Amino acid sequence: MSDYIIEGRIQMRSAIADQASVDLWDYVQDGNGNVWLWPVNHIEPGAMVHVGSITVGKRSEGYAGRTMRFPTKDGDILIQGPWHSNTDALYKATGKDLRDKHLTWGVISKGRKYLSDHRTVMVDVLHIDPTWGVVGMFERIDNLAQAFADERDEVVYYYCQSHGGSSCGPVYPTGKSPHKLKKAKSKS
Repeated sequence: MSDYIIEGRIQMRSAIADQASVDLWDYVQDGNGNVWLWPVNHIEPGAMVHVGSITVGKRSEGYAGRTMRFPTKDGDILIQGPWHSNTDALYKATGKDLRDKHLTWGVISKGRKYLSDHRTVMVDVLHIDPTWGVVGMFERIDNLAQAFADERDEVVYYYCQSHGGSSCGPVYPTGKSPHKLKKAKSKS
């Protein structure tokens, strides 16, 4: 097994610029009068779900209250202050399922340490995605790390990156809290 150094940070992206770059949106209206939108023919529609109201006088403060244009096959939809949302909320409100349409990249390892320059080292790698941007569930790496922890019956570490940011941490075998693991080690 080898180690993998997480190099640098990903660059922050502008959700306003991302929204403006989409040529065509699809949409559905929920039972509360909210319009849910996502990009058509986009590699990662799950990361760009938006929601807002087209009801006159109903104002929201997403994007600082900015009025945004969403071109659709039925014409432009203008929404004042839409919110950038997520696929779980879209599915719950409308039944439209884009939960497996996220780009992520990740590493799972037996250990983790930090270098003096604040980089993270994933020690004894168990899994690494071969290329950036595997399309799937947003929690894909978390779920894979949980499977490794359960199969090995030990703590593993994960690092997951998406266009929205990254996360890194330990994953414990199901039903075993950090406290229980420390007690078990001290008895042996």
